Amino acid sequence: MRKILIHMDISKHGEYDIFSMPDRELFYQHVQNIRSGDCPNTGNKLWFQAIISEISTVENQLEYFDHNMTSDYINTTYDMVVAPMANIFCADYADILDKLAEKFSQIKIPVYVIACGAQAGSYDELESLCDSIRGPATRFISTIYRTGGEFALRGYFTKEFFDRLGFKSAVVTGCPSLYQMGRNLTVTIPKSRREKADFKPLFNGDFPKMWGQMKQYPQSEYFDQHLYYNLLYNRSYVDYSQIEYCDVKKMVKEFGLPAVRLLAQNRINLFTDMAEWSRYIRKKGFDLSYGSRIHGNIMSILSGIPAVIYATDSRTREMAEFFDIPIQLSNNTQKIDVYDLYMNVDYTKFNKRFVKKYDNFGHFLIKNGIVSKINENNEFMSREESKVQEADEGEKYRRLGKILRKKKLQLTIYNKSIETIRRFRR
Repeated sequence: MRKILIHMDISKHGEYDIFSMPDRELFYQHVQNIRSGDCPNTGNKLWFQAIISEISTVENQLEYFDHNMTSDYINTTYDMVVAPMANIFCADYADILDKLAEKFSQIKIPVYVIACGAQAGSYDELESLCDSIRGPATRFISTIYRTGGEFALRGYFTKEFFDRLGFKSAVVTGCPSLYQMGRNLTVTIPKSRREKADFKPLFNGDFPKMWGQMKQYPQSEYFDQHLYYNLLYNRSYVDYSQIEYCDVKKMVKEFGLPAVRLLAQNRINLFTDMAEWSRYIRKKGFDLSYGSRIHGNIMSILSGIPAVIYATDSRTREMAEFFDIPIQLSNNTQKIDVYDLYMNVDYTKFNKRFVKKYDNFGHFLIKNGIVSKINENNEFMSREESKVQEADEGEKYRRLGKILRKKKLQLTIYNKSIETIRRFRR
C-alpha cells in the first residue's frame, strides 16, 4: 500500500472540496465568512477531482495536506507527494513560487507536480515570461527535482518554457481533467445538425462578448464559474425565500441589465458540484459549448457536447491545441456567429488521437510509481443527485421574471442613466 500525500487543502465547502455534496447555503456561508465574499473558480474542481479519481486505486492510500504537518512528519509518513497545480508559472505568482521552493526544500520524498503550466497573454510573450520569473521558477523547479520527483505539463508552450530554463525532462501530458472518464472518450457530431431556429448553444467566459450571441438564440444558457456568484447567491440582491424582496436597481448597477434579465429567464447557472453540472448539460440537450473558460468547455466535452474554445491567452490555447479541441483565435467575437461554428465543428482529430494521449498520461503515472493502472471508475461523476437543492428552481425564476417585467420601463431608464454616468466618468 502506497501512502500518498495530496498537497492540497480540501477545507469543507472550500475551493477544492470535491467530497461534500453541494449545499447552496453552506457554500454561500463559506464564501462569505472564509473568503470574504470572493467566490472561487468552480472549474478548478474539475481538474482536481480528475487527478484524485485517476490515482484512487486499491494500492494507494490518499491523504490530504494539513497546515499543521511538518516536513519531518511528511518525510516519515508518506511515500510520495502529489502536488496538483494549474497556472503556477505566471508573473503574478513569482512570490508564491519562492514560497513553494522554500516549503519543498525540506521534503525528502519524491514530489510529482501534475497539471501545471505557464501562462502569458499570448505565445509571443514566452521570452518576457521567462525573463520576469526566471529566478523563482528555476528555484522551484530545481527544488522539485532534488526530491526525485517530476513535472507533468499541460501543453507545449509550458514545455518550451521549461526547456528555455534548462529543464528538459518534464513530460507533456495535457490536463488530467479530460482523462477522468476513461480512455474511450469520444465526441459524436450528429450527421444531421439542428436547424438554426432550434439551435441550443451554451456559453461561458467573457459575458459581455457573449451577450450579442445569446440574444440571437433564446434557448441558449450561460454557465458561470465565479463572476456572477453574488447575483445568484447573495440574498442582499434577491432573497429567494421571500421573492418579493428584490433589489433590482442594485442588481442592475452591479451586473448590468442583460445579466439580470438572464437570471429572470433562468438562463444563467453556477454549479459547485461537477456531477450535477454534467447531468444538467446532458439533460438539457445543448448542441455546442462556446467561450473562453477552458474547464467549462471541457465539462461539456466530458458530457458528450462538442466545444469551440475562444482562446484568449496561452493557457487556453495550449490546452486546446494539445487535445485537438477546435479553437477560435479572433478577438472580434461580434463577427462570429456561433451557429457557423456549430455547422463546421469537427472532432475527427480529437477522437482519433485521444487514446494515445490518455495512454501517455498513464505511462507517466506508471513510470513514476504513482499507479499501476489508471482508475477509470470515476465515483465523483457517477454519484447520486444531491438531495439538498431547492425544490422548485423554476418557480422562483418565474416570480423574479414577473417582478422584472413589472419594472421593465424603470429598469430600462435606470440602465441608460447608469451608462450615461459611466461615459461621463470616462
